[in-house]
Amino acid sequence: MTSPQEIRRMKKAAAKKISVASDMPSPRVPGGIVQFATDPEFLGCDLFPRQGTLLKVMTLDMANFTDFDFEVIEEWMAGFVLDTDEFEYRGREGTPPDLIERIEWCHRNGKSWFRDQVLVIGRRGSKNYNASIVVSRLVWMLVCLGDPQEHYQLPPGKPIRVLFVGPDLESVKLNAFGDFVNLVRNAKCFQRYLGASTTTMLTVLTPAQIASGAKPGVDKGDIQIMAAPTTTTSGRGPAVICIVFDEIAHVQGAGSTADSIAVYNQMTPAAGQFETDALIIQISTPWEKTGQFYLSYCNAREVRTDDLKAANPNMFMLQQSSTGFYKDWERAGQIPMWPGGPTFRSGFRPKITQQFVDDEYRRDPESADTEYGG
Repeated sequence: MTSPQEIRRMKKAAAKKISVASDMPSPRVPGGIVQFATDPEFLGCDLFPRQGTLLKVMTLDMANFTDFDFEVIEEWMAGFVLDTDEFEYRGREGTPPDLIERIEWCHRNGKSWFRDQVLVIGRRGSKNYNASIVVSRLVWMLVCLGDPQEHYQLPPGKPIRVLFVGPDLESVKLNAFGDFVNLVRNAKCFQRYLGASTTTMLTVLTPAQIASGAKPGVDKGDIQIMAAPTTTTSGRGPAVICIVFDEIAHVQGAGSTADSIAVYNQMTPAAGQFETDALIIQISTPWEKTGQFYLSYCNAREVRTDDLKAANPNMFMLQQSSTGFYKDWERAGQIPMWPGGPTFRSGFRPKITQQFVDDEYRRDPESADTEYGG
């Protein structure tokens, strides 16, 4: 039997939780992913217009498509055509032409984003930057739930994890995970929620934890973002809502490192319990036509034999050269970020120029086609 003292303690804790709940962040970010990315109250990032289009597609934010977004998507979709003999879409740059249908399918099925996203992008093409913004939005969504463990019916205190996986632990710490950490640590919206962290793990406190007395910067958050080694045991046990495979085409398997297919097959089932909110991103420059990255690339292009509809409509694949997301940068100041919204920053210059890529093609065409042509 519960004692009167225990009942008073539970009531006091509940009252404290309610008072903190009234000060929780808004459960939605007005304006969608691009406003979340650019608003100084949230991430405060600069974006190129085509990066904005990509972010909207990755998060199914069709309500905030502009005329520019539709023009870019139409261009991307024109890059692939249906091969009715092989029952797949074929192309060199762009995305299968049923992208809008896939977004609508995801909306009908209650998805928060495409579950599987395959980004085949050349070097310096902003792969990690775009992925970091989307993952930041996912983590912010968890914060906005107040008590994500309760929401997902997990045991109290069981961490919800986001894993960044790469060819080796050091490279993923410096690249994909490092980019994410820099983004979140400098974001205004996360400041009051950052928990104790290490060189391989950044933790975020939930409002429920803070209501129970957890201290930012001191206590470990129940939302944990980790740089993980490429072993088949990395994804076992924890509740993993998101996995980012960085340069997965270059995960070949050697010694204690598992090959990409084994890593993918062992890690991804951990995301199954999150159903509509699970997110798996594979980002890489291309390599050999082997391994999980190429397999996922093929799966994203496959169509059913009976009706020629996407065999995997919950997959988004985009193949893009290094300079693809920097096109139209000269007129960014004329392009609205969302319908009726402000324009993108004028004068924000590309990270890699077409001249540089052209010089690389003249120097070594085969290598440049892989590294920069995507």
